[in-house]
Amino acid sequence: MPALSRVAARIATDRIDRNLADYWADQMTESAVKDPKSLILVIADMARSNPPLVSSFIAEITRRLQGQGPALSLPLTWLEQRLFECGQTIQQMALEENQQQAADQVSMSNSIGSLRFLGAMDWREFVETMSAVDQTLRQDPGGVYGTMDFSTRDRYRHVVEKMARHSRFSESEVARKAIQLTREGAAKKGGDDLSAHVGFYLIDKGLVQLAKTYFTSCQSRFFFPIKTL
Repeated sequence: MPALSRVAARIATDRIDRNLADYWADQMTESAVKDPKSLILVIADMARSNPPLVSSFIAEITRRLQGQGPALSLPLTWLEQRLFECGQTIQQMALEENQQQAADQVSMSNSIGSLRFLGAMDWREFVETMSAVDQTLRQDPGGVYGTMDFSTRDRYRHVVEKMARHSRFSESEVARKAIQLTREGAAKKGGDDLSAHVGFYLIDKGLVQLAKTYFTSCQSRFFFPIKTL
């Protein structure tokens, strides 16, 4: 799912930026405790590294340093100045990050819900619901087609598909002709006769009769052996 991929990629990038913020926060916190005079050097090192002034980095380093004492307000002042030059503030960046994280959580939740739905869906039923051929074959006068298992119905549909592929007729037209022959068989010999079931014209002796409907002698080069169906 493209949306899920985009969200995952953004979360991974944000995680890298937050890890970088944690690294510099650790360096500064340790320096403030052990050697406050060297803190300015750590800030200078961070400035030279040209850290990404993106919401994930700013929000994380602010969370780590804010309220930790006067010494650690110095790097935040530097960040505030840099952001001011770009027309932004620490507060704006932190708010933007919170909003983005909330949006990502909603997107991930929706995507996972969609994946669960897709995983639980009966795709065989969905395919049959969308198949015009299946809907036509379900008009079998005896109603037998609809009671068969999926693999048998699928076999019937593949016969229709193959016959249409070797003729100038569509799959729906082939299926309708099979149903027509079935109805004629039921009218002539009764509903209990084999010829009253659509399968007789798709996988049994009636297949020759159905094939003749679409394959004349001038089309013989397109004909396929009945037994291969």
